[in-house]
Amino acid sequence: MQLSLNLNTYELTDADDSVRLSNKEFEIMKYFILHGHNICNKEELLTRLWGFENSTSENNLEVYITYLRRKLKLLNSEVKIHCIKNVGYHLMCDEEE
Repeated sequence: MQLSLNLNTYELTDADDSVRLSNKEFEIMKYFILHGHNICNKEELLTRLWGFENSTSENNLEVYITYLRRKLKLLNSEVKIHCIKNVGYHLMCDEEE
């Protein structure tokens, strides 16, 4: 996996291409990268990124996941965000599928 996240510029880079992430996209991607191939539970993501007492729905998270998937596709990245139904998400490379 050649994917990297610049903590200062909020840029996601794969090989020679990079794209800037919004604050929330950055936080989600950072969480994924820190957790490697481990599954990130949806409820934990919502609590960590939007706060414990926030009423943000899973739909908001799914919208940001869609944005990140588009940006990964724009980078022609081999890394994908894989969904485990009713559980959460994790990063995986094309060759792992």
